[in-house]
Amino acid sequence: MHFIELSKIDLEQADNALARWMRFLLARNEDELEEIAMSDPNIRRASEAPKALSEDPEVQELARQREMSQINLKIMHQFAVEEGEAKGLRHEVQTVARMVGVELNESRIAELETLGTDALKRLVGTLEHERRWPERL
Repeated sequence: MHFIELSKIDLEQADNALARWMRFLLARNEDELEEIAMSDPNIRRASEAPKALSEDPEVQELARQREMSQINLKIMHQFAVEEGEAKGLRHEVQTVARMVGVELNESRIAELETLGTDALKRLVGTLEHERRWPERL
């Protein structure tokens, strides 16, 4: 393994291959990339590779699948977060109900499982402030 301290490389050395590669990697726009690519056939091939890959239908399909996987992962993560929040709120409802003396029968406990986070938050508020189970959730 080699480490290169970028600040010690003279990027203006035209005859230094390492300096040319560093200029290529640090290019800020297409014009700089094009200028550097014209100076070295290896760098030119490296600069053309992403363009060729992006035109390949198989690579495009892989990129589309990867993007869909990332979207699905975000959706699953959001669902897990919401489910975790709902689970915590269900526990809070049960705790508050016990504290204020509201009976939790089987039907009420089953009903808790069907409620979303907003309804559970409202239920906690009703239990805390009115000390009763609401007629409608």
